[in-house]
Amino acid sequence: MKELDQLVENFFQPKPDTLGLDQLVEMVEDLMGEKKKVDPEALDAIERRKALIDDIFRALQAATQNDPVAIKKQTPNFMEIDNAGNRITRAKLIDKIKQEVQPENGSGFSLEPKMIHTSSRSGKQSVVRQIIVKHPKLKDYSIRLKKGTGQSGLSASKFEVNLANAMNRFEEPLQKGDAGSEFDQLAKDIIDKVRDQIPDKRYKKLGREGIKLSKLYSKTGVSSNEPKTDLISEDGEVRISVKKYPKAQAASAQGPEAAALFLAATREYLEDNEEYGFAGKYSTAAKIKKLLSFESGLGAMKGKSEEEAARIREERAKLLDEIINAGMQDDNLEIYLIKEAYFGSHKFDKNSPDAVPNYFLTWDDLLQNTSFLPADEFLKKAMKDTRVDLRGRGGSRGLSLRIDFAAEIP
Repeated sequence: MKELDQLVENFFQPKPDTLGLDQLVEMVEDLMGEKKKVDPEALDAIERRKALIDDIFRALQAATQNDPVAIKKQTPNFMEIDNAGNRITRAKLIDKIKQEVQPENGSGFSLEPKMIHTSSRSGKQSVVRQIIVKHPKLKDYSIRLKKGTGQSGLSASKFEVNLANAMNRFEEPLQKGDAGSEFDQLAKDIIDKVRDQIPDKRYKKLGREGIKLSKLYSKTGVSSNEPKTDLISEDGEVRISVKKYPKAQAASAQGPEAAALFLAATREYLEDNEEYGFAGKYSTAAKIKKLLSFESGLGAMKGKSEEEAARIREERAKLLDEIINAGMQDDNLEIYLIKEAYFGSHKFDKNSPDAVPNYFLTWDDLLQNTSFLPADEFLKKAMKDTRVDLRGRGGSRGLSLRIDFAAEIP
């Protein structure tokens, strides 16, 4: 760690509520001692970096004068800028900074645009666009551009229409209901990455119209007929599920759909293992529906005592084990639960084949993990990054069986 950074970090360390004379003397001696060790060039660099950061912030304010950005948080290592707009606006702001704010020649400073994936505790993901201020004598300083509260982000479902139009090379007629023309370039960039792998057909976003559930799902009380296919060729031969990297949801099933997933997984398992049977599968399915409901008391831990929260966690773990293992000794249903969550092979009736995908398109904002794969190949790759879990849905909404894709980012 460079000397000046160490000095600054020491300064910001939490201090005791009260200080004695000896402590004050010791602090002053330490501070004076460290100042003597600081490289004069580093001191000069920190002053010039401050001026450069001020120039960047003024340029950001000038570019957003109708609804100016604001500093949300600042530390010795980063500045968080709020109200910087959607991902397209933020990208344009960074391009503008690159053009208008130029470090002096020979100063040692450089500005490096950077994007990183982040996710909240709830699993919501986003890309943070940054400007990294670099100097060989100092630690990198990050200026982070955030969307801002109350500003709408990219609708993944609507963006699938942009993707369909991009697959059709934006030839008329364009499908309506997209996320906005400002996202057309991102859609084009994604499709250009995999154009050679996509069959040359005309595509559209698939809706719910005409999609019917199987008896297995409808009898357990499932009502949503949302297809697993997002984009489909006009001849119906290519059916694509779209997943955003690095995190995507395969299923968030409440009681009835969780029970149906379990029954579908057992049916698929028995097709592969004819020597086995699940005599208690329907009673287990009924138990799943009951325990995932709010009335079971397992849906929320907020406001519970430590003992009660521990009991709820234990009950959830037992239920999840029962769902995955189903009383088997040397095998489990996890792979079949995951397969059904991605494909929905048993969810739709025989007259709704369009709802079951046979290809998967993955994409990310950084255009580093875009792929177009046959369904079976996608499943093999995704299996190691897919997790099965039970989670509370908050308030009075009970539990859900969550099956999520969450890839590790290098």
